Amino acid sequence: MVEGCPFKAHPKMTHWAMAAAPCRGSWTQQELENAMRAINRGERISVREASKQFGIPRRTLPNHISSGSTEKRLGRKPLLSDEEEQLPVDRIARKAQAINPARAQKLNRFIVNDHFTKLDQAIIDLDLFDKPDRIFNLDEKGCCLSLHHQQRVIALKGNKRVHLVAPEHGENVTVVACVRAVGGVIPPMIIFKGKNRKQQFSDDLPPLACFEMAEKGSMTNELFVKWLQHFSKFKPQGSILLIFDGAKCHLPIDKLEEADRHNITLFCLLSNTAHELQPLDTAVFRSFEHHWDQEVLNFWRNRHQRSLSKDVFGKVFTPVWTKCMTMANIQSGFRKCGIYPFNKDAIPEHAFAPSEVTQMDVATSDDAPPQPSTSQDNPTYSLTSQDAPPQSSTSQDAPPQSSTSQDAPPQSSTTQDAPPHPSTSQHLSFQPPVISPCYPYWQRHKSAALIVRST
Repeated sequence: MVEGCPFKAHPKMTHWAMAAAPCRGSWTQQELENAMRAINRGERISVREASKQFGIPRRTLPNHISSGSTEKRLGRKPLLSDEEEQLPVDRIARKAQAINPARAQKLNRFIVNDHFTKLDQAIIDLDLFDKPDRIFNLDEKGCCLSLHHQQRVIALKGNKRVHLVAPEHGENVTVVACVRAVGGVIPPMIIFKGKNRKQQFSDDLPPLACFEMAEKGSMTNELFVKWLQHFSKFKPQGSILLIFDGAKCHLPIDKLEEADRHNITLFCLLSNTAHELQPLDTAVFRSFEHHWDQEVLNFWRNRHQRSLSKDVFGKVFTPVWTKCMTMANIQSGFRKCGIYPFNKDAIPEHAFAPSEVTQMDVATSDDAPPQPSTSQDNPTYSLTSQDAPPQSSTSQDAPPQSSTSQDAPPQSSTTQDAPPHPSTSQHLSFQPPVISPCYPYWQRHKSAALIVRST
């Protein structure tokens, strides 16, 4: 009987039968080839003896002899060949990433080409092709006073209840970041949620950084004016091109006047395209949440507490800011977006793949905003609304009149001075009453190509 075995062996069982069976798949392909070669050469060795000598299972060796295959393969015969199994491995580089339908539609070749055309014209007019230190990018980053992502920990195998004590819904803090194409960084503005301003909120923040309070902890019209004043302290003298997204809080007319006073030219990106056209999104902020979670965990381990307040926000934020705002990251972001060095082909072709099913030329799209007139003396703006009702002429010499009586036929004046009734397919020229932030423009409001839509 084998030592340690609780069962009694049969008296007629041989020592070979009583020996422990080898582990499944413990034999190698070379051992299989040697066993088959010994049997095929006629060395007077049986299959059973070869199986014992070379360590091949007794049932495995006859199967390989009958099929003639020397390849080691465990389990049943696969449905796919090795080449077919390797094909998806070579083609699938990563898992699919969810994308907003609006982003998939807006980021198409026509809109991106139009964006680079306007950006090229803005850089030419401001004479900034050889002055990258005057090209800036502004963006806001929401920062949660907790962990952004679910963390992985080491636990016992089979344990299904592994918890990490942390606030489920942390308070939101907005970080207003601005960088320049050469790799420089403007000190950030931190926007905390609340009304009571406490001086300890500024403790341990990056040098020259400022903080403000807001009811919801996000950017507002008033705070954007304060940020422009903060930005003007660090910008170089002369014209500045500031690239940013089209948030409504950035575009009221008084905010444009504030930018004009500081000689700042605003270039507004089209909505739902910032993930590919904005340097801060493409490079700098990609690693922000990862570094943030690491610093939060380190802070909790050192402080033995599971909460993060505004008073100690700077202790966690400043190391993360230093790791993300490197010159290499910033320059990489401007290069990927094709801003500096200017490259209209910087966006890869695979980025346009989600928009293939809805792609249309902006010149023929029904949603495309009307193009302004090029007249400088008396600028006018075109409106091509399909829902606008026809309007009658306002000529004082002979205004057109029509009768609504059923007995009398309709009459209208036919004076030569009276202009004809405009149809819905004609363009109406008028002075713009409002500014729509949904399409990119670059000039300042005094001579801007403002886009107006009918309401």
